[in-house]
Amino acid sequence: MRVLAVFGLIAVLAGAGCEAPDGAPGDSTPAARSHPAPLRPAAPQAWPSSVLAIPAGFPDEGADPRLVGASDDGAWVVGTGTVERILRDDTKVPRHQRFVLRLGGDNRTLLFAHNIDIAPRVPLKRGDTLAFRGKYEWNDQGGVVHWTHRDKRDRRAGGWIVWKGQNFR
Repeated sequence: MRVLAVFGLIAVLAGAGCEAPDGAPGDSTPAARSHPAPLRPAAPQAWPSSVLAIPAGFPDEGADPRLVGASDDGAWVVGTGTVERILRDDTKVPRHQRFVLRLGGDNRTLLFAHNIDIAPRVPLKRGDTLAFRGKYEWNDQGGVVHWTHRDKRDRRAGGWIVWKGQNFR
């Protein structure tokens, strides 16, 4: 059964957070980087597949990324957000496409490191909306989400990015 523990996902996909954020790019304040409380149990919600279809076989279990913090290091997260900044690629092997995503329905941002040696590059632009599943790793700036790709050895379920109806795994 395909379920998620993402609060307010339906509201987010219905319109909130689907437009480019206001404010200057790179504008960050200490309040935006504050660490939320640790994960709290959530009632499972059905993924609104009519809005962002997740292909059959893609894992969809994960925590709400708006609720992760230092004590949740290593947790799988699933959610949506709007691309706020596109950063230079990390060119050290393994190479990573890096971007900052403003989480849907929240003022929090997270850095994403999408491995482009395993999965295709996502042709993102600022203001684009995407859905994702990845592994959260805490750092002193609020954390990073990685493992947004398949496990090429099939030892883990892995993650994914869905952007404009295309799947990047």
